[in-house]
Amino acid sequence: MIENYGPASRDGTCSNVYRITQTGSSIRAVRSKDDPLLTKEAAERGHSPWGPAGSLSLQGELETTGFKHIQIVFGSGGEIVTKPGEDQ
Repeated sequence: MIENYGPASRDGTCSNVYRITQTGSSIRAVRSKDDPLLTKEAAERGHSPWGPAGSLSLQGELETTGFKHIQIVFGSGGEIVTKPGEDQ
């Protein structure tokens, strides 16, 4: 389940399926299907979290205690970089 909140709450909530792969300490999540709320308007507005099937959704790096960092990749290509435990 993907739930947007705060300023991004206008983008709503939806579900999707992701293919998550790990190579060494790097992880990547790719959308297995189009996000259900992806509309032409959302795509044109830019900085929308929704993306088409095959697009990168999340990438990050693991360390022995869990995630070292995580990047949420918007459907439009923008990114949010965060570390676990940080409020966004």
